[in-house]
Amino acid sequence: MYNKAYIVYYPQVNARDKTPRTALIGQVFPYRGGIAQYNTQLHRALTLNKAHITLSFKKLYPKFLYPGASDIEVGAQGKKEDNVDYLIHVYKPWSLYNTAARIEEEDIDVAFLTWWTLIWQPGIAFLAWLLRRRGIKVVYICHNVFDHDGSAFKKNISKHLLKYADGYVVHSTGDEKALKRYYPNKPMLNTKVLPVYDHYPMSKKQAVKRGRLEILSFGFIRPYKGLDDLVTALAQLNDSTLFLTVVGESWIDPKELKAKLRNMGAPNVETQLKYVDDEEAAFYFSRADIVAIPYRQDTASAVASLAFNYKKPLLGSNVEGIKDIIESNKTGWLVEPSSPESIAGILKKITRSDVEKMRPNIEKFCKEHSWDSMAEKLSAFAKAILQNS
Repeated sequence: MYNKAYIVYYPQVNARDKTPRTALIGQVFPYRGGIAQYNTQLHRALTLNKAHITLSFKKLYPKFLYPGASDIEVGAQGKKEDNVDYLIHVYKPWSLYNTAARIEEEDIDVAFLTWWTLIWQPGIAFLAWLLRRRGIKVVYICHNVFDHDGSAFKKNISKHLLKYADGYVVHSTGDEKALKRYYPNKPMLNTKVLPVYDHYPMSKKQAVKRGRLEILSFGFIRPYKGLDDLVTALAQLNDSTLFLTVVGESWIDPKELKAKLRNMGAPNVETQLKYVDDEEAAFYFSRADIVAIPYRQDTASAVASLAFNYKKPLLGSNVEGIKDIIESNKTGWLVEPSSPESIAGILKKITRSDVEKMRPNIEKFCKEHSWDSMAEKLSAFAKAILQNS
């Protein structure tokens, strides 16, 4: 017979109320580019929570599909990020089974899968299908809902594969609208902006500014990013006090691009058509007065977050995603997309005094958009998905 004095009743814990165990699947260091940097910083913030794992790629792209010199950071060959398992291999589709098994083994509740390019979307969707069969909820972190410059055929494939997620994370109003058009009843988290890329160092080299204004165009050079519009605007102004530096790996032949830019007739255009390491990037951002992102399409922008890290205002297009980032005349200037005339109209007015006045607003933005706050938002979103399932 039990002595009732020693009987303790424990309240039943609802599994849906617990802190969810999460997984992040995507490219991290030593892979390069904005998405790899995003995942690396997010991984570091998420792993402060013990109930988290990150899985990445052994081999991300076949060489013939990657237009740049390498998909690995300069000098990082053979290195790995701490607390990451590199399991997924582009040539070994069965590695997706191994990944799903590892996630199940870790008793994960919600898996965050990186969604970015059509090359990988079938594999990501298949992994999502495997995980959902095991009772694991899947959230796509959508850096691009659809490929930039993608055809209608490619968009239809993406639209179909998007259905394998239980929810979505987006970083722009444009992507939110696109997803709601097709999957209006699925939960969605729109952060509106990317966290600030604050892992970049300050420049060790002294940067001497030239002329009236230093303009920087940074990152992979692709048609949708509107470099042509920026250089055409500078040619129209023909102002010898404006200096443009173009830094980044070109997705077309660099010799052709250099010749094209030279023939456009804009004065003072410096080109560094290569992928630069963090220290070199720091130098170019420290020299810049403003960073130009005159993109022609709706998109989020890692370059914008990097510019804000260096407290540089933006000159960007009035398109979804970019206009979410820029507070007009406070953290930058908005111009019409595909409009050299609009760009020229703003550039002829900007002074270094205007730039300096924006610094307090940019510093405020940086404090409000950290990686820790992003990790907290994802954890809360995972919990909400579990509670509503």
